[in-house]
Amino acid sequence: MSSETQLTPMMAQYRRIKGELPKDALLLFRLGDFYEMFFEDAQAGAQLLNVALTKRGVVPMCGIPHHAANNYIARLLKAGRKVAICDQVEEARPGQLVKREVTQILSPGTHFDERMLAAERNNFLAAVCALAQASRPMMRAWVGATLLAAQGLAGAAAIDVTIWRHETGALRLWRRRHP
Repeated sequence: MSSETQLTPMMAQYRRIKGELPKDALLLFRLGDFYEMFFEDAQAGAQLLNVALTKRGVVPMCGIPHHAANNYIARLLKAGRKVAICDQVEEARPGQLVKREVTQILSPGTHFDERMLAAERNNFLAAVCALAQASRPMMRAWVGATLLAAQGLAGAAAIDVTIWRHETGALRLWRRRHP
């Protein structure tokens, strides 16, 4: 399409929402009983999901039934793609554009839907952050990498979301030598 002014109100809404997302996220846009993908997302989604790529005018599109969306989303995540879910947040009214909002952004490493996690193996999420060491242990604060270099400390946390076991701790990466 040569100009955004030629878009229907619904397609303009899609483009606006898509423009607010991370560039590498596929947008699943709820239209009634389906989640639709358009433009580049449709081309990528159709290939990854092995669904038919069609066109509305000159706009490539593909869709998946909302009641089966979890299976398709899991396949997209397993393929290493981010997925943004855009749902209708009001009832459809004849002749009016339905209000839609992104309700979830899922990525391969940060989704917690138990239906999409592999129950037969552990599913870990971990984080490391620099710590500043104050004069007393109770006054430690989370800060950036500059103080990490000065103090040589890091905080670590890990969770196995399959069984909800978690561990936290602090690590001394090196000791600062005093002259």
